[in-house]
Amino acid sequence: MAEVPREALSISHTSTGLLPDTSLHYREGQYHLESSYSHFAFLAVMLVVGVVCVFWPITIVTPQGIDLRYVFAAMFVWGGLCGLIPYFIRNRFGIYVTIDPSVGLLRIHPKGDRPSIANLVLDPIAEMVLSTSSDKRVDIPFVDVIELQLVGDGPYQANIVYRTGNELHRFNLAQHSVKKRAKKLLNSIAHIGAFRIVEI
Repeated sequence: MAEVPREALSISHTSTGLLPDTSLHYREGQYHLESSYSHFAFLAVMLVVGVVCVFWPITIVTPQGIDLRYVFAAMFVWGGLCGLIPYFIRNRFGIYVTIDPSVGLLRIHPKGDRPSIANLVLDPIAEMVLSTSSDKRVDIPFVDVIELQLVGDGPYQANIVYRTGNELHRFNLAQHSVKKRAKKLLNSIAHIGAFRIVEI
């Protein structure tokens, strides 16, 4: 078998920010690598701050008669809604991986394969402005996973290395500017299948 590549993959998008943009969710016996629920937590925080602004005891009115409490409340609510939009966009156009420990299978899905209410809206738009995806599902038995890699010195990549026959393949699960985000994701996946993690 060929030597395992150690260099970083060419990835165009790097995630940033304090909140994770993707994470593993457990549903019906499977783990799903998809958009993080932190987007909804952020929206909830912004809604609470907006309500606090509305009921703030001090009223500040502009010369035009506008109550600034409502202006600030609207800004926070709008910010929360804008923070929620990437959740749906990433689930439609980003990677989607499922892990089924009961059968020892990791599946890399093609873009748009994730069942989602948002896809009912986004799919017609995607068909108008994007070419049809040529990606296919890739099923990887746990025994064919060689290792999980943490690659780079900023940004950091979380990659999976697997084999099909005598060929080695690598797939990027996430790329983040913060090392602990990529490492936490790899630790979560390694815990499911007892995979080896290699930091490069």
